[in-house]
Amino acid sequence: MNGQFPLGHINPFKYFFGLACLFAVLFTFMIKSEHTNVVLHFLQWLLQTNLAMGFLIVTHLLLSRFELPLKGWKKIILSGSLATIIFSPISLLIDVYIENNTVFTMRELLIEWGNMAPPVIICWLAINMPWLLGFNFNYANKKVTQQDIQATEVSIDSDDLVSQQKLPQQTTQVNSDLNLHKSRKPQDEFTQLVDKIGAENIVFLKSELHYLTIGSLNEEQLILYTLKNAVAILEEHYGLAQLGQVHRSYWVNRNHIQSLQQSGREGSIAVAGDYQVMVSRTHLKKVKSWFEEQLKPC
Repeated sequence: MNGQFPLGHINPFKYFFGLACLFAVLFTFMIKSEHTNVVLHFLQWLLQTNLAMGFLIVTHLLLSRFELPLKGWKKIILSGSLATIIFSPISLLIDVYIENNTVFTMRELLIEWGNMAPPVIICWLAINMPWLLGFNFNYANKKVTQQDIQATEVSIDSDDLVSQQKLPQQTTQVNSDLNLHKSRKPQDEFTQLVDKIGAENIVFLKSELHYLTIGSLNEEQLILYTLKNAVAILEEHYGLAQLGQVHRSYWVNRNHIQSLQQSGREGSIAVAGDYQVMVSRTHLKKVKSWFEEQLKPC
């Protein structure tokens, strides 16, 4: 399944921590407390939901670096499980500090994890579901829709007084306008970063589920974006060499490759900035040919 939500480019921190605040409001009214007033109860949930969200994000990003052969939803469940295990002691300490009748024991810790883990993992899976299903929040990348084409065709058909000789000319102009619209560079966070960094200074791209790490000569930046869209933009609008994807999670700028280290049927490329880029067995032959081209005499 693939599609787009016309919501504009969504900042990942606003999205995740905005939802964390929303959960805090819901839990405040859903779970009553006899020991604290409503304001303190809300602040307690606000602290817990935002801390939990932070642990979920960090755990998932760290887990993504191990290149585990798991599907997206399995990685979400695994990162959610690990994050709740790590966060449970902190959550219990918050309860102990605020609620006088709560004590920190191993039994209470297991109860805390048992009560917290299922809803947290389900919520974590739910808020990542759009990307697991292949949806894209980058509205600026929206292609010309069938409705746009139909609307254009209707505007042509409505002018029945135009001679049949001029109609093909108009149709050609419409197709030209549509192609121009399709090839127009999107204006979003990714293209703004590329313009700021300079496309020639981008060394690699790394996909981490719905996040994208942009590695340049000077730094790494993390945004909410898809590798597929980013590669298409770099190749189509910035003129970087095509076929630069060397792994399902990596794209590399061929101008910055330095050496190839092969391990069995896979490998890794050393690139500028002391980065290492993984190479899958599918792309290994192609990458080896790049280095063979470099060794050819001029």
